[in-house]
Amino acid sequence: MSPQATSGTAGPSSKKKATARKSTSTRAKGDPALELANRVAELMLEKKAADVAILAVGSLTSFADYFVLGSCQADRQVQALGRHLAETLKKEGHPALSTEGEQQSHWVLMDFGGVVAHVFYEPAREYYDLDGLWADAPRVSVEDTEAEKKAAARKKAASDDPAAPAAKPRARRARSTDDADA
Repeated sequence: MSPQATSGTAGPSSKKKATARKSTSTRAKGDPALELANRVAELMLEKKAADVAILAVGSLTSFADYFVLGSCQADRQVQALGRHLAETLKKEGHPALSTEGEQQSHWVLMDFGGVVAHVFYEPAREYYDLDGLWADAPRVSVEDTEAEKKAAARKKAASDDPAAPAAKPRARRARSTDDADA
């Protein structure tokens, strides 16, 4: 029997069908790598990472099933997020197998086995463009997490409430006679 017959696909579109099949199966409940990828994304969002994305790279490479990418606006935020991921996931039974870039703080890479977390300083993410490099990888939607729900609720409350703290006028100090002369 030929390899094509065993895979159930034939012809030039077989790669696309395999990718689509992989994308569908990655969303299945009970996939420990997907659950870990979602947890990494949730932790990134808790620490205010931007543009958090999960890429299903398992059909394109043998060293990981998922990449989780997140961007930070400052190098200290990159360091803090890297430490947060390492400490929290270690407590939860998922210690990082390897970590790179903690000292430079522009790109921290953490290998959790089937999941590789990439924490970028925003200009470094644009420069290295992993999103473009792995453009063939299906994107997995980041699940609605508690952090996202809280952030959305805060944003909605601020826009709906005219008396929100941001909308309150600042108190003016009383002018003294010295101020009037100036």
